[in-house]
Amino acid sequence: LWLYELSKNLGMEFATASFHNSYYFHKEDNEVTNKEEVIADFHELIERLMKENSPKSWFRAFFNLGLINYIRGGKRMLPCEAGSANFFIEPNGDVYPCNGLEERYWKASMGNIHNYDNFEELWFSGDATKVRNLVSTCPKNCWMVGTAAPVMKKYIKHPAAWVIKNKIKSLLGRPICVDTIPTYDVGQDSLQGDLRETGGGTIPDQSGLKVG
Repeated sequence: LWLYELSKNLGMEFATASFHNSYYFHKEDNEVTNKEEVIADFHELIERLMKENSPKSWFRAFFNLGLINYIRGGKRMLPCEAGSANFFIEPNGDVYPCNGLEERYWKASMGNIHNYDNFEELWFSGDATKVRNLVSTCPKNCWMVGTAAPVMKKYIKHPAAWVIKNKIKSLLGRPICVDTIPTYDVGQDSLQGDLRETGGGTIPDQSGLKVG
C-alpha cells in the first residue's frame, strides 16, 4: 500500500495486476503463498479507491475485487472474450487470442498475418472462429487487465451496479464486503475457467489448428 500512497503523493495513477502463468512469461509454477495477507492488502486498496472522487478509481476497485477472486481460485466475475475483444501477435506473425496461454492446457493460433492479404481476412477466418470457440471453454481462470477491461466495458451494467452500491457504502462509512464475490451470468459457457474449481479442467479440442 505504500506504493499507492507514493503514487498519490506524486500525482500519478496507481494500477495493479497479479502474476499469471503463461508460455510467454516462461513460468508455470507461480503461486500466491501468503494469500490472506495479499487479500487483506487488496481489500484495503479497494476501500481507499472507493473513497476517491474519480469514477476511474471506483472501477479499478472492481478490477481489484476480481484479483481477490482470482487469488482465491474463484471463477471469473465476467467471462473471458480474448480473440474477440483483443489479440496478441508473436514476432513471427502468429496471432493468438491472448498472451496468457499455456501449452499444457492449450495454445492454438488464429493464423499468421503473412498468410493473408489483410488482417481482416485472418480475423474472420475459420481458424480464428475455432480459436474463439476454444476461448469460450478455456479451462484457465485468468484475470488480466487486457481481457478484464473489455468485458467490464461490454457488460458495464454489472460493474456499474457494484460501483454504485459500494460507493454509497463508502460514503456512509460502511466497510466493503469482499467475502462474497459475484459471478455474473451473461451467457458464457459453464466450462470456461473450470480449472481451479475442478482441479483438472476440460482440455479444449485443438484438432485442425496450428498448436504451440
